[in-house]
Amino acid sequence: MEILYLATSVLSLFFILILAGKKNKSNSDIILILWFVLLFSNVLSFYLVIKTLAPSWMVEFLDHSVFLHGPLLFLYTSALTGIPKKASMKSALHFLPFLLFLLLSAWLSFIEWEYLDKYVEGLIIFKFTVPFVYILISLRIIARHRHRIANIFSSTNQMELRWLSLVLYGLVGLVFFGACTMIIHFFTPVSIPQSGGQYLNIAYSAFIIVLGYFGFRQTTIFIPAHLQGDQFLFEQSSKKDSADKYQKAKLKEAYVEKTYQELLQHMSSHKPYTDNNLTLIKLAEQLGVSENKLSQVINTRNQNNFFDFVNKYRVELVVEKMKNGEHKSTTLLGLAFNSGFNSKASFNRAFKRMTGLTPSDYLRTKVSHPPHI
Repeated sequence: MEILYLATSVLSLFFILILAGKKNKSNSDIILILWFVLLFSNVLSFYLVIKTLAPSWMVEFLDHSVFLHGPLLFLYTSALTGIPKKASMKSALHFLPFLLFLLLSAWLSFIEWEYLDKYVEGLIIFKFTVPFVYILISLRIIARHRHRIANIFSSTNQMELRWLSLVLYGLVGLVFFGACTMIIHFFTPVSIPQSGGQYLNIAYSAFIIVLGYFGFRQTTIFIPAHLQGDQFLFEQSSKKDSADKYQKAKLKEAYVEKTYQELLQHMSSHKPYTDNNLTLIKLAEQLGVSENKLSQVINTRNQNNFFDFVNKYRVELVVEKMKNGEHKSTTLLGLAFNSGFNSKASFNRAFKRMTGLTPSDYLRTKVSHPPHI
C-alpha cells in the first residue's frame, strides 16, 4: 500500500504539472488542476498516516476533504459540458459544508465534548450522502448535455462524456460499498475490519489515474449561450407532444412547412450531411434561418433531433454506395467517412440504430446475398 500511495502521489503531481503547462487552459482545466491538488494531498496523507507521520491537522483535513470532492466534481462536469460557470458566491456555497464541519469538529475536539464519538459516527452518514448527491447531480448534467448536443451536432462521439459517466457509476458502487461496510461496522454488533478501507483507497488511486488520463485528453464542449436553453433538451415524443412543446414559440404552420420543404430540398440537392463537421449552426446559416427555428422545424416535422435527422441521410448514402458496389474498391469505413461520418464508433452505432444491423451484416445479408423473393 505504501508503494501504491507513493506512486499515485507522484502520478497526481505529474498530472498537475502537465495540466498547468497546457496552453489556453479552459475553466474545466483549471478546476481539474485544483481537484488534482486535492487528490495529491489526500493520497500523500494516506501514506503519512500509514507511516504514523501525519500531523493532527492533516488527519482532520483528510477526514473532511470528502466534502470538497463533490463540489469539484459538479463544477468540473458543468464546465466540461460547455455551460458557463463563472466563479461566484453561489459557487462558493458548495464548499460551505466542508468549512462548517471542519470548524465544528475542531471546536468539539477542543472542548472535549463528551458525545464526540457519537458525533464522529453520525458524521459518517454525511460523508457518504453528500458525495452521492453530487454524483447524481453530475450524472443528470451529463444526461441533459447529451440531449442538448444531439440537437446541435451531427457527430457527438467525442462529446458524450461516456468515460465520465462510467467513472461516476463506478463511484456510485464505491460509495454504496463503503457506506454499507461502515454502517454495519459502527451501528451494528457486527465488526468489519477496516481493511475494507484499504480497498476503497486502492479504488481511489485507480480513480486518479482514470481521471488524469481522460481529463487531460477531454476538451470543453463549446455550446453558444443562445443554444443552451431547454428547447435543446427534447427527447423523442409524439407529434402532439412536440406541438405542445413549441406552442409558446408561435411559429406559423405555413412557415414551418415552407422551411421544412426548403430543408429537404437543400439536403437532397446540396448534400450538406457529407460535411463531417456539420452542425445546426452551419445548416441554419445555409438555409438563412435561426438555429432555434430550424431545431423546432426538425423536431416537429421529422420527429427526430438534429443528430438523427442528419445521420439518417448519411446511413442512406452508405447503403446506396454499397448497392452501387463501391464497397469493392474501398472499405466500409471509407464509405462512412465519404458519407459524412467522422468515426467508426459513431458510424456503427448510427447504422445499427437506423437499419437494425451492423454495416458488415447488412452488406452480407442485404447486398452481397439478398433474400430471394
